[in-house]
Amino acid sequence: MVTLANKFGLPEYLETLGYEVHQVVEPGGKVSVRYSGGTESDIQAAIDAYDPLIPAQTDAIKRVKSAADETRRRYANPEKDGIYLIKAQQAKDYLAAVAASGGTELTDTSGYEFVVSEQHASNLPSVSDAANFILGMRDRWLSIMLAIEDIARPAVTEISTLTYGEWRRAEVIADSAVTRLEAI
Repeated sequence: MVTLANKFGLPEYLETLGYEVHQVVEPGGKVSVRYSGGTESDIQAAIDAYDPLIPAQTDAIKRVKSAADETRRRYANPEKDGIYLIKAQQAKDYLAAVAASGGTELTDTSGYEFVVSEQHASNLPSVSDAANFILGMRDRWLSIMLAIEDIARPAVTEISTLTYGEWRRAEVIADSAVTRLEAI
């Protein structure tokens, strides 16, 4: 009987070598392994040679991407994405039309219905104020999305470029990224 730490994917790896592996977790996170078809030194050599880099990378990347998705969900409303894009475009167009008219509010607001609706809903003094409000909200949302990408993308890249023997770093990088994403 050999006892080993439950590294990522190690029991499965041992099974591919023909060892019978029982997933009995003991106190301290140890996994008891019963094997057949070799000596105790054979299985110990297999354990010592095993590098769980790929499963550790896969797990760490999934954790980072999941945390990024959860953070995005806290700030996004996918059912209204199209409306938000229309509102932002109408706001830009309205402010451009006001600028072209010398800075005077437009009397004909047809084509800017979402901006006018925002003015009323937010009780803003002018349609220009509503347009600026909409664009400010869009800019804040974009800065949050950029912050998420600035954390998640480098973490995934760093995890992906780890090499043999660096599997423990995958978890450390993922932990850091997840903590930072949860703080957004």
